[in-house]
Amino acid sequence: MTRRVQILAVLVGVALVAAVIMSYQFMLDQQEAAVAANTNLAEGLSMIDQITEVSRRPAMAVSREKLSTETTTLIEAAAKSAGIREVKRITSDGAPRRIGDTVYKEKPTQVLLQQVTLKQIVDLALAVTGKDVGLNVESIRLSVPPEGGNAGLWNAEIVLTYLIYAPPQAGLAEPK
Repeated sequence: MTRRVQILAVLVGVALVAAVIMSYQFMLDQQEAAVAANTNLAEGLSMIDQITEVSRRPAMAVSREKLSTETTTLIEAAAKSAGIREVKRITSDGAPRRIGDTVYKEKPTQVLLQQVTLKQIVDLALAVTGKDVGLNVESIRLSVPPEGGNAGLWNAEIVLTYLIYAPPQAGLAEPK
């Protein structure tokens, strides 16, 4: 082998080693990019799931006062799902009240139940606060039925509320 062929062989060898090194570095860069893309994809899919979940929820506040029949229907359906045979009374008296200095008003509804179990009361509370109903439990007052009745049965007065988005109108004073 001549000196010239040897030099050429060394140069080709060096070029091949350089090509292998550059190719390996390119592969590592592409691998990092693939891992980053996979992470971004996972985060994006998680965000899509969160957005979908939030969009399925009812609005935190409605833009108008619900009709009493709307609220009554929701409460009666929740009572039925809780195994309560009869809701004694549903009262939605009074105007919505402003919550502090916020843009929200709160509309209360009183629900009277007689001779129900604690489980039924909790099941009703969970049903009305579910993601498709949009009511909140403000208070629950329990009392023993006056006739004594079966042990473990209670009378319950539950106050449910929902929020109404109602910013005060400029120049108009709100009644207190």
